[in-house]
Amino acid sequence: MNIKLRNRFNGLEARATSGITERGDNQRINLSAIAGRDFADGRGNITIAGMYETVKGMVQNDRDFYRDNLGSLLNPTTAEAARFGPAGRTPANDGRVNPNIGFNDSTTDGFPGSVLVRDLSIASMAYGGLIIAPAGATSLRSLDYARQFDQFGNLVAFNPGTVF
Repeated sequence: MNIKLRNRFNGLEARATSGITERGDNQRINLSAIAGRDFADGRGNITIAGMYETVKGMVQNDRDFYRDNLGSLLNPTTAEAARFGPAGRTPANDGRVNPNIGFNDSTTDGFPGSVLVRDLSIASMAYGGLIIAPAGATSLRSLDYARQFDQFGNLVAFNPGTVF
């Protein structure tokens, strides 16, 4: 790597660049300038440089494919699906992206050990805390009775999304 340093800059140089993604977000602006001048018959030089940069950034929800909350989960067996519910759970209604992938009942059934699922979230996490069903609840559906605190401190119903 070669680095060339300016050791006696004379004049003014300014640059400005900006950019934005093709989706109209994550704007970036960069401004930079350098100014210098010799003095005392060339025995001295003063140089000043500065730069300003800002990137608006983006969050995960700015992209629709992230908003879908796609994620990979273990593909349950038919028995596990019946045990953990909800009642009537099938590959067509449990949130998987490809409903043609059946439950993973054996190593020879041709169905994978994991599947891509929509609306994937951590069901036990909520904005202001989560109050779950009483101790002794026997299924994941106990989240149907959970309550959470919203951003204003109100106790509201908790929506766990699709319980896979």
